[in-house]
Amino acid sequence: ELLGLALGVDPGTPKSEILGRFRDRVRNPRAPVEIAREDAPVKQVIYTDGEIDLAKLPILHHAEMDSGKYISAGCLVIRDPDSGVLNAGIYRHMVQGPDLIGCMFNPAHHSGYIYRRCKELGKRMEAVLFIGHHPAALLGTLAEGPMDSDELTVMGALMGEPLEVVQGESVDLPVPAFAEIAIEGYLDPDAETSDGPFAEFTGYYGPAKDPVGLMQVTAITMREDAIYHDLDPAHQEHNLANALTLESAIYDGVNQLVPSVTGVYMPVSGGCRFTT
Repeated sequence: ELLGLALGVDPGTPKSEILGRFRDRVRNPRAPVEIAREDAPVKQVIYTDGEIDLAKLPILHHAEMDSGKYISAGCLVIRDPDSGVLNAGIYRHMVQGPDLIGCMFNPAHHSGYIYRRCKELGKRMEAVLFIGHHPAALLGTLAEGPMDSDELTVMGALMGEPLEVVQGESVDLPVPAFAEIAIEGYLDPDAETSDGPFAEFTGYYGPAKDPVGLMQVTAITMREDAIYHDLDPAHQEHNLANALTLESAIYDGVNQLVPSVTGVYMPVSGGCRFTT
């Protein structure tokens, strides 16, 4: 029901209809639209150069054995250096210093492919890590799709209107204009770090990873009354948003072999992806 509300589904609508609504929206992507800086709430407060300090944000140390404080619900926006396609996703981001953030990409993440490609090219990878937005937009960052899919268009599809963006302060990337907070920077392949353990979506600690990307923060922008959106890792809500995206992907996969399939359900026990 919570996911249905995010999509504008009336309370009381049968659960079986929510997946269909999600799938209908995803089939109609909407390109972002750029708005003026003065109309973008995320530009109300701007920190650059010596003003940057991640300690200004209430970033949490969630679990006892976590290796540090993690931004757990931040959405990272990057660009494929070959195709120019934008990519957005939620990963684990450990605070490494006042202006440094670790970025751990699993090898199969689209972001992992893009990061490795930037390493091959010997170029920095610009990035925007935004925190807090419409819940349907966050669902869009978790969409399952091919490498050339642009999650920003899926975010618009799920919201039912184009995602409004504004140009970054220090990077050549679009920033969601109505985000609560946006952290801009770049990842230099020659300056990597390590992170972990971290309490993961499986309910167990994910191991330490070395090396992982290191984001040098070049600007922080936010609303004047910004709300810091946090996710409690390794708890049920960690997997909630994955339910619809995984149900949809499973539906497509099964439908190729069994065209008569009428529905897919992802129980709480299957939210970690390894059981259904």
